[in-house]
Amino acid sequence: MRQFGAQRDVKRQFTVIAQSYIINVIYNIDREVFEMANAWQVLSAYQTNNRYFLVDSFRRSRAAAAAASPETKQPVNYPLARYAFNQFMQTAAFSTASLLQSAKSVQQSADQISTNSSALFKRKADTSDSTSVSVKADTAAPLGNWKVKVDSIAQSQKNTGLQFKQDDPTSLAQKTHQFTLTAGGKTTSLSVSIYDWDTNEQVLGKVKNAINGANLGVHANLIQQKLSGTLQLELTGDATGKDHGFTLADTEGSVVTDLGLSNVTREASDAVYSINGRSEQSSDTNEITLSQGKLHIALKSASSEEINVSVKPDSSEIIKQVQSLLQGYNGFQSAAAKNAGLLNSAMLQGWQRSLNDANMDRLGIVKQADGTLKLDEAKLTDHFERDAAGVIRSLTGLSGVATGLGQAAERLQALPPEALLNKGSSQYKSFTNYGFAGALQSYLPVPMTGLLFNGYF
Repeated sequence: MRQFGAQRDVKRQFTVIAQSYIINVIYNIDREVFEMANAWQVLSAYQTNNRYFLVDSFRRSRAAAAAASPETKQPVNYPLARYAFNQFMQTAAFSTASLLQSAKSVQQSADQISTNSSALFKRKADTSDSTSVSVKADTAAPLGNWKVKVDSIAQSQKNTGLQFKQDDPTSLAQKTHQFTLTAGGKTTSLSVSIYDWDTNEQVLGKVKNAINGANLGVHANLIQQKLSGTLQLELTGDATGKDHGFTLADTEGSVVTDLGLSNVTREASDAVYSINGRSEQSSDTNEITLSQGKLHIALKSASSEEINVSVKPDSSEIIKQVQSLLQGYNGFQSAAAKNAGLLNSAMLQGWQRSLNDANMDRLGIVKQADGTLKLDEAKLTDHFERDAAGVIRSLTGLSGVATGLGQAAERLQALPPEALLNKGSSQYKSFTNYGFAGALQSYLPVPMTGLLFNGYF
């Protein structure tokens, strides 16, 4: 502990810390204590506690404890906080933190565009008749237009049995009835046991369960006619196409004949269609693909006219990504404008050079009077649908907007923090004169009263 007159033993430091975007002014503080503090936590503590930095409270608490000891019983005076340096340190910390955080946001948006470039190749498929066909395009599907004519759609076979009063006793013979079901090139024998006390509903239920339990690609369902109180079996093939029909035949008993299960009410058939007026084609399913499998068309019903199918670029993703990039850029411009006198204007010019007017126009980006950028979504959508490849180059190419801004943001974050400040400002000069002086000089705007504690104040 010494009076202010013992000035030669007092050390001062002005330390600028780049890590995590904060300037920390440290005056006679143990270096190892500072290095243990995370700079971003320091800024958070400053924002929430209205202090310059976390370690300042450590320094002050130690100084206060020493001052309150029985040997001194002297108050601790903090003259620096009462003068303009206080505001300068606060403004410098917040300005550089805000600027660098905005730069980081720009770089993250640019990196996202670069790493997720496949999203820029998303497609939007449309049809002039959604009741006849539906369409879906994969990422990077070729752009273009097609004309589709649907003559008939693919269908599965359907058999419809006879109707029976559900509560009446069955007329089938009491015995075990055996029959075969042939589907998909495979024949399987099935059987049901019929008893005198069975009702028609019970018999139909037994046959239904036998068919469904075989898992042969044929589904049995009980159809109830509520007005007449009757039931009938309906058998439907799982697969469409003329090669996916099925047959039933009695081998012991007459369950197939008596229930009318061989009555075909809809034949299995292929889809018949044509593309761009060429010859008819057929398919055993209603799902067809074009453009090397990247365009999927589902045939839903026959059409008397040709149906237009189009594949265009999906502009929603590129709009979202460009908006995110501009949001970060505008945040940076706002932070720079707010602290124009404090920040180094020459350092900020690199941002302007990274913007190419032709690329901005192709992307629908308009520069505002205040230096911020605004996106014309309609213009971007129009350009993107007419020349998707050119728009993507303007965004992600070597001289693209996202590429240039990402590189500018990266360079800015690599600079030492003092390079962000305007060293010609009077506040900066006055502060650094104080911070770097070899010994306390009489011209300093700090009162020469109170006590100094080496290592604490």
